[in-house]
Amino acid sequence: MDADLIERIYALLYQQQVTGDHRHQVRRLTQVTHAQAVGGAADGAIRLDLSMGPDGVAGAEIYDAVVLATGYSRDGGRALLSGLEPYVAIGAVGRDYRLATVPEFRPAVFVQGTNEGTHGLSDTLLSVLATRGQEIADALIAACAAAEVAAETQMLRQLARM
Repeated sequence: MDADLIERIYALLYQQQVTGDHRHQVRRLTQVTHAQAVGGAADGAIRLDLSMGPDGVAGAEIYDAVVLATGYSRDGGRALLSGLEPYVAIGAVGRDYRLATVPEFRPAVFVQGTNEGTHGLSDTLLSVLATRGQEIADALIAACAAAEVAAETQMLRQLARM
């Protein structure tokens, strides 16, 4: 995130709002359904067919320039994890970013960047990604070590029965 750039964009949009000269627009909840060059190369205009708002109202606009940004919708990974719903408590995440699962579900599922509600605002910050990755790696190493101990214990019990 470039704070200076965001501040300049905000100042530009605010100035345009004050003067009524709306040369730049930020269009939220808008999808481009079609783009087409308009006029000759000297004009450089771009016609965009748009689907706007939550209801997808169709519209068209002509622009001199277009900057597209993806944006995102925070759903906590629910769509991605929906197939695991019988096994995991979606949203129930441990300190190590592991999803809480039913006991018979053996795979470990770790999620990061979707836990602002349980892990705080810093969960989504890229600047702490390495630290979060280390926490997940430590949890995986601990789980592997515990599995090895359990396997060795089971093997020793089987040998003792012989």
